[in-house]
Amino acid sequence: MFLISSLTGLERALEDAGVRRLDRLVVSHGHPDHVGQALALRAAHGSELLVPEGLYSPRQEDEIVRQSFLRLAGAPTFDASEAASWQATGARTVAGGTTLPLGRRLWHAEIQGGHAPASLLLFSDCGRFVFSADQLLPGIGTFVGVSPGCPLDNCLGRQIGHLERLMQVPPDMIALPGHGVPFAGIPRVAAAQIGSYRRRLDRLLASLDRPGTCAELTAIMFRPPVSDIGRMVQLRMAMAFCNFLVEEGALEAGENSEGARIFFRAG
Repeated sequence: MFLISSLTGLERALEDAGVRRLDRLVVSHGHPDHVGQALALRAAHGSELLVPEGLYSPRQEDEIVRQSFLRLAGAPTFDASEAASWQATGARTVAGGTTLPLGRRLWHAEIQGGHAPASLLLFSDCGRFVFSADQLLPGIGTFVGVSPGCPLDNCLGRQIGHLERLMQVPPDMIALPGHGVPFAGIPRVAAAQIGSYRRRLDRLLASLDRPGTCAELTAIMFRPPVSDIGRMVQLRMAMAFCNFLVEEGALEAGENSEGARIFFRAG
């Protein structure tokens, strides 16, 4: 048996299902809720561990880098620590274009970015199924935010580009997402997610009547955060959306006297 991703709380579920051996563990992307118990499960089952090419971003977890990002975002210093960086020695790296035999099918690998630096999507050879990780989720928008170590990254542009690619798949293809239940209508869901991003971009652009830092713009984009982790998430998202608008030519970017990046309407 093989297992895609590796969420927490799986050992009991596997035991209840009568699964005694996992031949392969496939990590879709490096977020904590997906790497989960991968290393413990590999040790318990002797599984081969497969990860997407480009999975690791150790600099993202460096506290110095995080505090530097806060300064660039114009935010006061706070405890921005997150989950520890996840590394797995001996894992097999899967590149885009690779064909993997899993179960009784062949699966074609595609590496997408945006939600995470690298997400592994697997398309079945029969054309009916795709393991879509968190790139496409039913009923909720997918988080897109810069990594603190790559604050100028246009990750939202990549996310939208990958969603546009998913709009071209057959409407009866079944998505097996990282959260929620399987669903059909992938092109419709992808188009709705792009529309959600575009509406937030439009609101941001319409509300930007004077130059602002990311810390100032989060008040336009989001409700007040309930925790420091939530505040960091909002800053990462705000920077991603502003970088996208800079790339499109709708915003320009500069720097204030304190070294924070400021954004203002182009022209």
